[in-house]
Amino acid sequence: MSMHLGKLVIFLARTAVQPRALRRAVSDAARGLGQRMRCIDNPRDAAPIRFSPQKNLIGAAPDLFLPLLFSAVLQPSLAARRETAQCHAMPTWNSDQYLKFAAERTQPAVDLAARIALASPARVVDLGCGPGNSTAVLAHRWPQAALTGLDNSAAMLATARKEMASVAWIESDIAAWSAAPHDAANRFDLIFSNAALQWVPGHARVLPALFARVAAGGALAFQVPANFDAPPHRLMRELATSAPWRSHFPTLPREWHAHAAEFYYDTLAPLASRLDLWCTDYVHVLEGVDGIVEWYRGTGLRPWLDALPDEPTRTRFLAAYRARLVPYFPTRVDGRVLFPFRRLFVVAYR
Repeated sequence: MSMHLGKLVIFLARTAVQPRALRRAVSDAARGLGQRMRCIDNPRDAAPIRFSPQKNLIGAAPDLFLPLLFSAVLQPSLAARRETAQCHAMPTWNSDQYLKFAAERTQPAVDLAARIALASPARVVDLGCGPGNSTAVLAHRWPQAALTGLDNSAAMLATARKEMASVAWIESDIAAWSAAPHDAANRFDLIFSNAALQWVPGHARVLPALFARVAAGGALAFQVPANFDAPPHRLMRELATSAPWRSHFPTLPREWHAHAAEFYYDTLAPLASRLDLWCTDYVHVLEGVDGIVEWYRGTGLRPWLDALPDEPTRTRFLAAYRARLVPYFPTRVDGRVLFPFRRLFVVAYR
């Protein structure tokens, strides 16, 4: 897909072409990219769900277009390295590695934005915006909103600025931003975060502080992974504590700071006028077990790889990790594997 075709698809999206025609145009473009994505259920049509899982299957043909636009138009320019530092040893990031699965990683932002019952929020902030893929989702969902993107990586924000100059980009840590003094004039109608809060410690403190920055009638909406005990994560921990590797990990890295739905309900229910929570099981179709390794090299494996002393040691660790994954992800008839990934969504209204 050429840059001209990519920009044409964005133009069609912004000029409100009929959804069916737009999906067809994006589908044609996506086939040129080799993207294969389908979302079975449309979250815009669903009623709010409390603790009731949905299941989305990503596999056969493209449907929702924003992640595809992002991969086609923005991804080639994202060469900046995301190096962030936070308390508790925030892992380093590589945007090229992360964006190997740009469509799959952006899809939850599309689903979350579609479920937020705000007609026209005037001020919207995207916390942990990275290179701006989730911010682009918000710009499409609420084109009249004044957007702010916040991230603690200067390199990632530099890339985001090049792609969306109209957004106010802030370099800051989420926890620090939540605790900063503010008045009613500096509140936001929507505080949004897609797969970022799991890297921030102290949710019992941070979430009420974030909610305090929501304007009357607004919402705090976020999504975090909810598969901490799934085989890929459990196998990371088991490998790190095995005899050949335990000397490299005298203290196990803290992977995520995400909690169960009950925790978020108990934390936010006393503050919110309405609270919606749901889980979605995404089933990604990847190119063999190597695809799962590549997925986690961009996210969950980062704290483990950062703890190892050099690249040869990391290569050996990845090979051992891959070998442990094989029994859990059998090859399907076409040579690919199915990779389930559960995510927890929360929308708290003021």
